[in-house]
Amino acid sequence: MLTLHTSSNYAAYLANSAGIIVESTRKAGGVNMKPDHPQFAEYLEAFRSAIDLHEADLLCKALLS
Repeated sequence: MLTLHTSSNYAAYLANSAGIIVESTRKAGGVNMKPDHPQFAEYLEAFRSAIDLHEADLLCKALLS
């Protein structure tokens, strides 16, 4: 599993078969965006090119909403 982002609020990982996994560090649970999702490639590229921690946190928040 590859770590895409970690902060005091969120953690995001890339797993080979599961896709993008995003978890909140404050609440139980999370989301999983599978590789066959239409926006998977866009979110993966957004995590890889995030300018700073704030932008990556906003991506996590969007996925968890």
